[in-house]
Amino acid sequence: MSTLINSCNNLTLLGETGGLLGPGDVKLNDDLLKELRKQGFKVECRPELLSNGARRGVLAGPCKFQGSIGPIPVRGLLVVTETATPLVIRELAKLRVAESLPIAIVVTRDEPSKDIQELAGALGVIVTQLGLELKLEEQVKNYTVIPRLDDNSARKIFESKVKGDLLGILGGMLASKKVRFVGLKLVYFPIRCYEVLVHKLDEEDEALEARKANLCFETATGSLVSIKDRMLYIREELVRLGELDDDAVNVIEIVSSIGSASLNEIAEHLGGTERARIITDVLVELGLLEPDYNGLFHVSPLHLEDYTSPITYFKNEGLLTEGRPAKCSKVFEPGFDLGKLDRIVRAFGLVESTSNIYYPLYIGVFRKTKNEKYVDVATIIDGVTGERMEDMEETIADSNMIYQLDRVIEEITGSVSEECPEQEEGSEPARPTHRPEQGSQPG
Repeated sequence: MSTLINSCNNLTLLGETGGLLGPGDVKLNDDLLKELRKQGFKVECRPELLSNGARRGVLAGPCKFQGSIGPIPVRGLLVVTETATPLVIRELAKLRVAESLPIAIVVTRDEPSKDIQELAGALGVIVTQLGLELKLEEQVKNYTVIPRLDDNSARKIFESKVKGDLLGILGGMLASKKVRFVGLKLVYFPIRCYEVLVHKLDEEDEALEARKANLCFETATGSLVSIKDRMLYIREELVRLGELDDDAVNVIEIVSSIGSASLNEIAEHLGGTERARIITDVLVELGLLEPDYNGLFHVSPLHLEDYTSPITYFKNEGLLTEGRPAKCSKVFEPGFDLGKLDRIVRAFGLVESTSNIYYPLYIGVFRKTKNEKYVDVATIIDGVTGERMEDMEETIADSNMIYQLDRVIEEITGSVSEECPEQEEGSEPARPTHRPEQGSQPG
């Protein structure tokens, strides 16, 4: 007998003893479906859903299956075949989208060819050979954006334009001589990017449309970021996803896994209707869920026609280099668990790759003095364009990342000594940063 195990990371066919099954250890059509039912899955097989040509070589299916793996409901399509063919994959992919099912699996006895694997990947179909483990989660790649500014040019921007902005905001409250520039530091801010394969079925000609979306999120709060006028900026949709609690993320996964869910179905998993109503209201407001006229909640489709992906833009501009920032560079850590963001993004489609981009920011500190007291104010400029990033200042200040910003302010002002973080061996040293000027006069 065999057990089908599906998790966020792996899809495995296991024997009763826990060992991987070989081709001679199981009847693909009978034992696999029986074991699914034994594990509590509802299985309904409808061969007529495939064309006559696609059914050649198919031992069972397509079968709709529905059940639970742990607390998360799972629903999808399964075809069992001797050999995976392009026709089976194309028709199964169309059925998955037409039936609003998140998973489509082809289990085959023969090893699938490279062409078959590429076709299946493009159409969002999982193809696995009996006895093999399929890794669904890609290794995270790291890239660093090359700064176009150096310390001297950044200092000039802080001492002229940024200081002028601050004085304009303060108005007559403080004279220019009461505000002086203390120093600056180059830091690298992490951005999380996903290449997501999204499918849509054209109702007129029944063609399966596939497109890739490269979504990037800042990691202070988990808001979607884009490029506008050559600048990185925070968009107004899909904001602060990293601050959602576990119940909210579970609701997104539940709705995604079963295609749609009523308030009562969601309440069953949360233990109360009022809690379910509060969470669904928040998720609808954030643009993550949308209700239909029957009162069922669906994962909202992505409407990003005017979206310019940062990772695509940086690659086209030749600003990306592989790997993390150089040794002794100051790198901020995410302000929340990125695993939460990973789970949310999977609800939109098949995540083909995940990347971290380390983006250069210059943090400059100004000191305001009044009545022999002082306060230090941190400002941020873009390390690529030199423009001030007020939205980034507000985002970091209103997140758990604020404590890392405080540390940088202390390093710039000399309150604490700078530390060299451990990096990979062989990395080049980072550029030196400006130290606070001892004995500098205000102004």
